[in-house]
Amino acid sequence: MEVGRIIKMKKISRFIFTIIFFYLPTSIFHLPTCYGAFIDPGWGTRGAGKGGAFIATADDASSIIWNPANLSLVYMKEFMFSYNKPYAGLEGININMGYCSVVYPVYGIANFGFAATLYNGDGVYRENSFQITAAKELSEVISRLNPMKLSAGLTVKYLTHKYIWDNEILSLNDPITENDSAAAISLDIGILFLPAYEFPIGISVKNLLPADVGLEYEDIVPVEVNLGAAYRLGAFGVLEDVTPEVKFGYRNQEYGDLINYAFGVETWLNLHTIGLRFGYNKNEIAFGTSFEKYLGSVGFRIDYAALISMSIGNNSGSHRISTSVKF
Repeated sequence: MEVGRIIKMKKISRFIFTIIFFYLPTSIFHLPTCYGAFIDPGWGTRGAGKGGAFIATADDASSIIWNPANLSLVYMKEFMFSYNKPYAGLEGININMGYCSVVYPVYGIANFGFAATLYNGDGVYRENSFQITAAKELSEVISRLNPMKLSAGLTVKYLTHKYIWDNEILSLNDPITENDSAAAISLDIGILFLPAYEFPIGISVKNLLPADVGLEYEDIVPVEVNLGAAYRLGAFGVLEDVTPEVKFGYRNQEYGDLINYAFGVETWLNLHTIGLRFGYNKNEIAFGTSFEKYLGSVGFRIDYAALISMSIGNNSGSHRISTSVKF
């Protein structure tokens, strides 16, 4: 009887820890910063290797997530798949995240993309999104006045999350367990502004359309605003396209940290074959690398990022890997 009670408490504790750790405000529990549902952790690997500073320079299939306007910079058809293992080795917790996206440029009209994100929190919480994006360069609209470039993007997304109540949780007889899932539709918009080629500036606004994902009570996904700016320094010796970037973000919520920031830098070696990245934000130090190779008109790239938490111990870090094909 006592053994069964211990097992039951462990299961309930694991469930509560997972939800608190990745869903509820940690300022209450004195845990590291995290946010409510559908906080964008930066699903792409390349941006993660820069600590999340990728709002102004994202130019691949992951730009759907970072800044919809940047999808206008993707000039080839592209497919991307990414897998993320947060806090590997953290005892009793098994978190898995996946991302896939497809980009299809329609020349003279716009660039279109589709993305899906999948989050599995230890088998007790799942969070998914499905997104359709359109982006277009608007430079011809303002070219008569100024040679600067301007792009805009719009994303329509379907958000869904689900709790997996087991018998131990159901035995608590909490009214909230009468439902286990919710879904809603929202919008993201983005602007990419280049007063000069060397100085891209990006702005993204996420969850612009109120999306209620509450099970029993109203739970509106907060609006997020991100501003990113980068400067292309050019080459330094063997280093190509050295580009530092900063990001400042605001999330309109009643709990946790409202303001976030990140700094990252990216460079390439050997004629844009090997990429190197470093990033920093208030929670993590990030490192990243890439290998890119073209075979004729088809390009292949593998990205890897390692994120080391500055506040969560007893784990071997978060690891992301992406593969992409351009054609």
